[in-house]
Amino acid sequence: MNKSELIAEISKRSNVPALQTEQAINFAIDIISEKMSLGEKVYIVGLGTFQVHKRSGHSAVNPRTGEKIEVEAYDAPVFRAAEPLKRRVRNRNKQ
Repeated sequence: MNKSELIAEISKRSNVPALQTEQAINFAIDIISEKMSLGEKVYIVGLGTFQVHKRSGHSAVNPRTGEKIEVEAYDAPVFRAAEPLKRRVRNRNKQ
């Protein structure tokens, strides 16, 4: 499922026009992104936690050339699924 399919599905289920649904989803993405860029966690009950993990710098090898390179430390976005979501996904074939 891509973003436009998600918008269409939410719009259909909620009887809210697709344009308003798209705006709401875009606002949610913007807010989550903004909070994460400030180093904050965003926890959505039943879905999971969006947060930033610091990755340390390290040496790596370019697979094409075999050249050694240094990768600088960086912040990486991470999503950790909540237990209700994990259970639902694990049990999808049992229903």
